[in-house]
Amino acid sequence: FSERSEGSATKCPWGTSPLYGRVIRARIVVGEYMNRIATISIIVEQSEDENIRRINELLHEYQKIILGRMGLPDKVHSVNVICVALCAEENEINALTGKLGKIDGISAKTLYSKNSY
Repeated sequence: FSERSEGSATKCPWGTSPLYGRVIRARIVVGEYMNRIATISIIVEQSEDENIRRINELLHEYQKIILGRMGLPDKVHSVNVICVALCAEENEINALTGKLGKIDGISAKTLYSKNSY
């Protein structure tokens, strides 16, 4: 277990978010995780309806950890790029990235913040 104490209320730097409420100070112990800020970059090379539907289903399934997303279509190269900002435990972010990467015609990579929150 870990020792936790609640601090003062804090506001999410990106506006309102259900993931932000109180600052929590914790001593991390083996088996316990803290949230990290991360981005998942998704490149969609095969824009088939089934692929797009599956991406949207996964993003909807994980909506509670998503801070925001942005899609950029590249009509010249027939590629779409989606950037998703998240705040969650590493294992949850890795699960989403892995599920996205298993979709045909989709590449997904994650970049993590250095700090835990």
